[in-house]
Amino acid sequence: HAAGRRLNNMSKTSLTRELRTMEKDQLIEIILQAYSAGKETKEYFDFFVDPNPEGMYKKYSDLIVKEFSRVKRGHRTKARISVIKGIIKKFMSFEPGAEYVTELYLHAISHALETEKNIYFTETLSNGIKKLTTEAFTYSDRHGTARLFLNGIENVVKAEKGTKYFRRMIRDCVADSLNGAENVSK
Repeated sequence: HAAGRRLNNMSKTSLTRELRTMEKDQLIEIILQAYSAGKETKEYFDFFVDPNPEGMYKKYSDLIVKEFSRVKRGHRTKARISVIKGIIKKFMSFEPGAEYVTELYLHAISHALETEKNIYFTETLSNGIKKLTTEAFTYSDRHGTARLFLNGIENVVKAEKGTKYFRRMIRDCVADSLNGAENVSK
């Protein structure tokens, strides 16, 4: 069985096949070992047993704020778009619901605008925020939360967070995304 062998790069199909050959007690033992083995697995099972999307949203929105807070001398950001996207992707893996994922995307965009007003963003980060905005709209359009996203973006832009240029970039990005929308009535 898998518990006794070392298996590298096992596919889900192979893992499923192996798990189906096991008795209930063996499965419980493997789950408990996985639970004890790593922080991410523990976090997943904790959410699985006691889903708390609000608490999970708070935790991951705080991680986004922390990433945007990384600044070096001269008021230049050290925030990494790859880390921000990774935070959102990990949050999505818990399947908290499309509304929470859309809200986390909005939080990231809103915090980017808020931070950009006082901190210099690299071109890479600015382009990354633009792509993130497109991804957020696409996600919300496919998951039935496009209205939530569009209302949220409108509120963020009206709040005058960020420079006029950055707000216009976000608005234009959303307008371009609307042209290719699948589910939003145009």
